Order: sequence, then C-alpha cells, then structure tokens
Amino acid sequence: VNTFDTPTDIDIYSFKVDFEDKLWGGTVGTGSKLSKVKSDNTFLFFDEINGVSEQNNSRSNRFAYDEKVYAGYVNYARDLSPDWSLSVGLRAEYTDIFGMLEAFRPELQEPPVEFNYLSWFPSAGVTWQVAKNHSLALNYGRRINRPDYNVLNPFNDAADYAARTFAAEIAYEDAHRADTADAAGTQAAAPARPPARPQETER
Repeated sequence: VNTFDTPTDIDIYSFKVDFEDKLWGGTVGTGSKLSKVKSDNTFLFFDEINGVSEQNNSRSNRFAYDEKVYAGYVNYARDLSPDWSLSVGLRAEYTDIFGMLEAFRPELQEPPVEFNYLSWFPSAGVTWQVAKNHSLALNYGRRINRPDYNVLNPFNDAADYAARTFAAEIAYEDAHRADTADAAGTQAAAPARPPARPQETER
C-alpha cells in the first residue's frame, strides 16, 4: 500500500500600468505589465511496511519553480467611416523560467533547468455596422497557453520520475485564433479593440 502527500505553495506578484490618448482621429493605448510566480511543490511518497508508513526518499522530491514575465503592448483603434472601424495591436512578452529539483537522495539530484524566450502577439479586428441594430466583426489574435501552477512538479507521477519530463511540462502552447461575431438587435457597437493582454488559457 502506498500513500502520497503533495503540499504546494504558490506566490503570485504583478504590477501593471496603462495609458490611453487620442491620436490621428482614433485612440492609442500602451502599457506594460510585470509578473512573477514562485511555486514550491513537494511530492512525498510513502510505503506501508508492517502497518507502518515510511517515506520513500527514492520517490520523493521537492520542486521549486520561478517564472518572470515582462510584457509591453501598444494598440490603436479608430472609425474608418460611419459604418467601418478598425483596430490593430501588438504585444511583446519576455519570459524567464527557472526550475530546480531537490531530490532526497544525492544520486537522484538533477541540474536546474532554465527557459528564456521572447514572444510577439499581433492582433487585429474590423467591425462593419450593417444597420442601426446589426453589426459584423472579424477579429484575429495570437495567444500563448501555459501550464497550471499546481501541476508544475513533473516528478510527481509514481510511474515516471525522469527529469526529461520537465521540458514537456512547462513547454508553452502557441495558438492563433480568428473569430467572427454577428450582433443583431442591439445598439450600434463600438469599434472592437485588441485587448491589453492577448487571451491566455486560465491557470
């Protein structure tokens, strides 16, 4: 019989500033955001021997994860005519990731793993006011999906403790999204604007 104990401690910090003003007959927005995440995941594996629960240090570990994201964006939106409006935007994110496994047996210790990458997120949208109470919109944006903080210990699977799984766990998923909207029976819609932060999967 085996039992597990998986305490997790997650700290999230963020700072954001935005600015918006009129420009060339439209609205320009710019801003930046700094975020930091520290995750401490412990995986304790216990064997029951003669009715006594004993910690198995060969299958237990502590995993520390540190993520910093430095982001900045600019977007612009304006009416092209009484019936047409346009929005464009660009966001940049620099991500710095550090992961460290603390094995409970020295021979199982793995070197730290680091990932650093710069990502660009373009976005654009156009809206056509077909009639007073009917509008059509087309929007495009790039997004990035990151893993949940509470699953960032890649060594908590009793069937696989290989350090190489770390790369697969924290690798981000790149996605491009285009969608349309048909709004009928409502008041005239305001020009669509790219979001200050492109859509990301919730953690």
